[in-house]
Amino acid sequence: MGSEALLVQALIERELRLAMKRERIARLPIYPEQRFCARPTTEQILALFSLVQRHTLAQDGNTVQIFDAQFTDLQRQVLTLLGVSEQAFQLLKVHRKSVPNCALDLRNVSRKYRPRRDYRPT
Repeated sequence: MGSEALLVQALIERELRLAMKRERIARLPIYPEQRFCARPTTEQILALFSLVQRHTLAQDGNTVQIFDAQFTDLQRQVLTLLGVSEQAFQLLKVHRKSVPNCALDLRNVSRKYRPRRDYRPT
């Protein structure tokens, strides 16, 4: 399991850094206090999204309203660089009967957002 996690970490960093180079972005204000970073790490990227939340208001088991995630300009920029749509956060479903409250069931995420099984790093 550890090697898969390291592969995902490396792919996230590689994808972001290549996109930054392609878009001629030298640095992103990803450090605390909006300090700039030339080579963002996966830890910094995940920390950037750690407070993003999506809430569902339910009454008697029926969804009344969904409050979708609100992103900052920097979060939108990073999502764009990574090629991830904001809609990916809206596609996540919560199955209250089968999993604890607020747990995500990733089986419902569109195949578009899953890595290809035949992917081989270069």
